Amino acid sequence: MAACVLVGSHQAAALNLATALTQYDHDSWQVVDGLHRNAGEVVKQARDSGLWLDTFALEVTASGNGGPWNGSIVAPMVSVAPFFFQTGWFYGLCALVLLFAAFAAHRLRIRKIVARTTELAAQVTDRTARLEEANVLLNERNRELEEANRRLELLSTQDSLTEAANRRQFDHVLDAEWRRCARTGLSLALLMLDIDHFKPFNDGYGHVPGDDCLKKVAGVVRRLVQRAGELVARYGGEEFAVLLPGSDAPHARELAETIRQEVEHLAIPHAHSKVAPVVTISAGVAAMIPIYGNTPGELISAADRALYHAKQTGRNRVSLTPPG
Repeated sequence: MAACVLVGSHQAAALNLATALTQYDHDSWQVVDGLHRNAGEVVKQARDSGLWLDTFALEVTASGNGGPWNGSIVAPMVSVAPFFFQTGWFYGLCALVLLFAAFAAHRLRIRKIVARTTELAAQVTDRTARLEEANVLLNERNRELEEANRRLELLSTQDSLTEAANRRQFDHVLDAEWRRCARTGLSLALLMLDIDHFKPFNDGYGHVPGDDCLKKVAGVVRRLVQRAGELVARYGGEEFAVLLPGSDAPHARELAETIRQEVEHLAIPHAHSKVAPVVTISAGVAAMIPIYGNTPGELISAADRALYHAKQTGRNRVSLTPPG
């Protein structure tokens, strides 16, 4: 059933006219009152009255002298034009605008993320560089500290002038080697070396040549004493001690004689010596196997007695005195 909207009516003398818009996709009539003078006003009133966009047929009917209405005459089709915001292109434009806005928002977010990532990467690079620089500095400080500790350790165990072990280190090593030889039954030998008439040398030539003499003599001794466990120490003043674990008296005496000859071959002038025109040494040798009841002091005493004997018998010689 066709739906028709009554648009208006017009009376002229005894003739009544009525117009209506027929909407083919509705099932009921909707009356729109008023007299309209042209089709544009009919369409406007239809659209303002709530009719949705569509195409309508304009029908006209007439009645004379109050009689029944005649059959309608269908006029050309009438279209209700949409507002601009009801058009497809407007919807498409809105969709494009929304799509562009979403794309722009996405691009902006990506740009912010990239900028933040770049900033964080720069911060990481900067902090990494600072950490590496700090690590290099820390390593340098650690090396300096290790070197300082090494120097301190050397100062605590080494004579700074001759680079031989100092008296403290000698006492420590002697005690350790004495106990080790007591456990293993090995012989322990000791050389006591003394530069002949060193005080007149030091007084006559001065302290600088005296120090140089000490360094040269110590250098000869350290060069000849090379076996593992052997120790060269400055015992005091111009006196040196050589500790020889595992050596017996003959081997120790032979080494002492070699040292004496090498020092004399240095040919350091000594005009104040009563023994020779050059610097010479006297050596005392002692060796023993540590046993229960003996002490390291007994070995030192024996080597001292041997040294005293070498000095009493003319100096520039090696003396081997048995302990007793």
